[in-house]
Amino acid sequence: CGEGSSEHVFWSACISTASYYTRYLCFGLAPLVDDLRAMRAVIVLDMFVTVVSYLPFAELYINSLHHYPDNLTLATIVIVDTLAVVGFLGGSVLALTCREPVVMQRYLWCSLRIWLVGWLLCVLVWMYHFWALCKVVIPLWTNIPCIVILMYCACRPVLRQEVHARLNRLIISRVALRAAAG
Repeated sequence: CGEGSSEHVFWSACISTASYYTRYLCFGLAPLVDDLRAMRAVIVLDMFVTVVSYLPFAELYINSLHHYPDNLTLATIVIVDTLAVVGFLGGSVLALTCREPVVMQRYLWCSLRIWLVGWLLCVLVWMYHFWALCKVVIPLWTNIPCIVILMYCACRPVLRQEVHARLNRLIISRVALRAAAG
């Protein structure tokens, strides 16, 4: 509880947080694209950002498990977070092998749901752990509304299709305006 963290861990966490929110942007973009090449490019970007954002946590997990091998909370976090990341990467690899955008999008949304459930569990376990041990409220609670909203969108195909249709109409109208302008 009262121990400070090294500068290396701090900067790793900052980089990880920046890439983590970039990941939300990629999640939002990938399943809305109909072009297979564009979707594959976004999937590869998603996978890269996922791996880059997970590496500082993996290092932190390994160091923490080394220092606290009997900590059940930490072991739970490591297992759940690793399974969530592996589930997301596995779904992304399956999506890369698809030849139809609809099937590819289905795999992406499924992998997103796996990752979101895992991340929500990690956040809740961490928050409970710090509250029970240290009586400290950590700022991870701010991620919960974003996770819940994203999970709601990931579980509602009708909502996604409506957003997709609106984005397509918006893009088509802007292209038509630019073509008319010459």
